[in-house]
Amino acid sequence: MKLSIAWIFDHIDADWKKQDINNLVKRFNQVTAEIEDFYKVEFDLKNFSLAKVVDDGVKNFKVSIPEWKTELELPCRELKKHFLPENFSDLAFLVYKDNDKIRWATLADFNVDKDGLLAPVSVSDGDLKGKWKDKFENKDVIIEVDNKTVTHRPDMWGHRGFAREIAAFLDLPFIPESKFIKNVEVISADKKTKPTKDNPISIEISNSDNCKRFAGTYFSSIQHQASDITMFSRILKVGSRPINSVIDLTNYLMLDWSQPVHAYDASRIEGQKIVARMAKKSETLSLLDGTDAKLTTEDLVICDKKKPLCLAGIVGGAKDSVGANTKEVFLEAANFYAGSVRKSALRHKVRTESSSRFEKTLDPNQITTAIQRFLFLADQFGVKLEGGNEIVCVGPKAEVKKMEIPHSFFEKRSGFELSVDEIVKPLRKLEFEVSLEDRIYKITVPSFRSSKDVEIKEDILEEVIRFYGFDNIKLKFPSFERRPYDLTPIFRTRKIKSFFTSVAKMMEHQNYVFYDEDFINSLNFSPENYLELLNPASDNLKKMATSLVPGLLKNIKDNFVQNESLRFFELGRIWEDHQKGLVEQKRLSGIFFEKRKSVDFYECKSLITLFLEGMGIGLSEITFEKVNNPSDPWFRKYQTAKIYVGDEKIGIIGCMEKTFLSKLDVLPESDAFIFDLDAEFLLNFEAKEKKFKLLPKYQETTLDFSILLPLEITTKKVEDLLAGADELVSGVKLIDYFEKKEWSDKRSLTFRVNVTDTEKTLEKSEIDSVWNKCVKLLEDVGAKLRS
Repeated sequence: MKLSIAWIFDHIDADWKKQDINNLVKRFNQVTAEIEDFYKVEFDLKNFSLAKVVDDGVKNFKVSIPEWKTELELPCRELKKHFLPENFSDLAFLVYKDNDKIRWATLADFNVDKDGLLAPVSVSDGDLKGKWKDKFENKDVIIEVDNKTVTHRPDMWGHRGFAREIAAFLDLPFIPESKFIKNVEVISADKKTKPTKDNPISIEISNSDNCKRFAGTYFSSIQHQASDITMFSRILKVGSRPINSVIDLTNYLMLDWSQPVHAYDASRIEGQKIVARMAKKSETLSLLDGTDAKLTTEDLVICDKKKPLCLAGIVGGAKDSVGANTKEVFLEAANFYAGSVRKSALRHKVRTESSSRFEKTLDPNQITTAIQRFLFLADQFGVKLEGGNEIVCVGPKAEVKKMEIPHSFFEKRSGFELSVDEIVKPLRKLEFEVSLEDRIYKITVPSFRSSKDVEIKEDILEEVIRFYGFDNIKLKFPSFERRPYDLTPIFRTRKIKSFFTSVAKMMEHQNYVFYDEDFINSLNFSPENYLELLNPASDNLKKMATSLVPGLLKNIKDNFVQNESLRFFELGRIWEDHQKGLVEQKRLSGIFFEKRKSVDFYECKSLITLFLEGMGIGLSEITFEKVNNPSDPWFRKYQTAKIYVGDEKIGIIGCMEKTFLSKLDVLPESDAFIFDLDAEFLLNFEAKEKKFKLLPKYQETTLDFSILLPLEITTKKVEDLLAGADELVSGVKLIDYFEKKEWSDKRSLTFRVNVTDTEKTLEKSEIDSVWNKCVKLLEDVGAKLRS
């Protein structure tokens, strides 16, 4: 953003030429924001003059240059290309003498980074003879500020906001607002206005969430004329293109007052009614930049009784904005919700000076003073408008924010003593109202600061401290206290990643925290209890993830073409919106994918069991519960199980539903296994203390049982039966299993049963007794002992 020091000092009762600009920039960087660059501007006007068109021919214009006492012909094609007045005669254009050759002056001649010729200017006969140079501001200092440094300061998107800051830290008198506006009556209403004698256009707000206030005034007649030479020169210096008196005046106002406005051709407003509403589905709008916008129901538009006129806060419509044939004008100044403007600007890929300001949350109360400022500038620059006798405004004013802050708060939070003057003086210079009673400051925040950046007591403290001077704060080494803390989660994170990368041979992924809208829509997956960003950077990334699995599925889709087998895992966070509030969790999810063969459920299950054992969870603590109808759409019925550690559910595992897998456009014979575990539990659970257990004094005997078991009987049930078969059984473990296609309803399992007696060596009869008991229990549940 470029700003003119001369323009800034319009609002300060001091001569900018007498200021130390280096010191001004230094202080601004210390107190307010970063000025990236500044440089002097001094245009040598001796090679410039004004040429009046005396005959607008077909190929060439005959022009008169009284200052140089010459007449000549200049090509008219470029002028006609850029400007379309009905008659070029009597219009004055800047010309440039380059080595005795005279040509039309261009934007580049004034260091404007745009192509094209300069618009005509409004001058008198005396100006044509050279007096125009007294009105053209050819000397100035231009400062360049990175927009990001003032994103939090909507009041500083215009010259007056900068003037307020500079006047405050240089201790110069800041000229009050009343000196810059024309005192015109404001007629207010809650939701809509009625036509009046001076304003036949009614205003209505149908969506107050996105349009908080809307003001306007009506001009029954305008005179099309060129820009005033002073306004012309100022707009050029800050890198903008002059056009004509009315359009330049609206741009000048925005750059001066930080309030964008828009001028409509009032004769094209059907039904003499202006409505701020959300666009209807399938509505379109031809924009000033020549593009056609296909509107959505999330776009705020300014409409008449039948059609959209303007994409609110961004750009006007080509058909209904002020043009060469406009006779009457309706001037709009409104306040729009920043999020709505930003979304529409991104959606339609249209970023303008107007949208960049509305995206910063402008002051709702400045819209009426902006129109009053417009009327004042019109008189100042000789823009001939009839009307503007009253301003109509819809919507309530922003409430005044008041705070009571004790003196002790400033000193306690800052860490040093502050005098009353050091608190009161900078605040009053910034136009805060401050009174002191019993060492308590009663502060009223101006609306141009309370709209966004001053909301809490600490914000007031920041204002005081930045003017006190950070360089005045004595340096002090910070105390740094180190306390022991639990490193368990850190080491467990390393252990988790080490297991899945080295043992499970998986690849770690770190996906976005947002769902990819296009991808989840292709899966026909609708997440529940999700959080959605109000102002997303992209419409495709706005819902925060409630599961890590969709991200891993997208990883499969993006990579399966080049690979026969894929194994991915992710240790990340998910977010869910519940009645009790926001829930943020760490999850550990993974997927085993095979392109051309089945994934073995039990092999994957055993890998998860091995992982849990490696994390310090005893095998006896782990149980699996079969899930017949899983809630997650990607799990397969009857091949899904919940995992419990004790009584606490820590996750779910299962084969992937074939129909869901097909949505990834993989081969029909592809298969996958998914696990989704509670990482919060895994990182923070208290592992049982391991104690040394004496080895049995007498020899232990092992009994192996190979059985064919019906599929409906779980491994856990068999383990529990064998463990309780006899008091001599000291342990049971599954050591082998396999399935065959011809076994449609059973599988083969091998269990090892440890038998021991702590008092003596087992006799054969005792061992045989345990064997027979185990066989009987297995047969009772339908198991068949294999030879």
